[in-house]
Amino acid sequence: MLLASTGLLFAFLVAFSMPIVFALGAAAILGLVLGGYSLEMLASSLIGASQNWILLAIPSFIFAGTVMERCGMSNALVDLARALVGWLRGGLGMSVIVVSYFFSDICGSKMAEVSALGSTLMPPLRRAGYRSADGASLIASGTAMGMLVPPAIFMIVIGEVTNVSVVALFLAGFIPAAVIGVCLCALVAIQAHLLGWPKDTPSRFIR
Repeated sequence: MLLASTGLLFAFLVAFSMPIVFALGAAAILGLVLGGYSLEMLASSLIGASQNWILLAIPSFIFAGTVMERCGMSNALVDLARALVGWLRGGLGMSVIVVSYFFSDICGSKMAEVSALGSTLMPPLRRAGYRSADGASLIASGTAMGMLVPPAIFMIVIGEVTNVSVVALFLAGFIPAAVIGVCLCALVAIQAHLLGWPKDTPSRFIR
């Protein structure tokens, strides 16, 4: 009964376009009231959660990714990636993979990463002759690969739940992500030779 009531309230509020954060809060308060819990537990739970320094890193990474997206820092990372691999055939496609590695290394928000890379790289990909499906698949695969690049939110959660060092998990993620990135770049190189994708033009970074 308790679960059904809170679930119905949450679905009702979301259906009427209430932001999810407020809908979750209202459903949680209803659950406390119907369950006979003291509302004082709400404040103590919030304070207790705010004292967990490991979990506090999650909103910090998301905030960092949003700031990077809004401030245009992604453009500098794109220029760096294009300068590193743009001289190769299919270099623009490879730069998507490289910049995904860079972006994931300093940002924990995949939504911000997809938004930033999509708005920055999709227009030049189309102009270079890449199909929209090819560009979207490159960005999606690069972002998925970036989930292994620290800081990764799921690594923080796993480390907290299993009592494993988060730093050790971070260090263990670099090499697998790099191997996947190299394999993706090799696949792009093969596709570039088969489909005739051009070399990228020099970016502003090396002019």
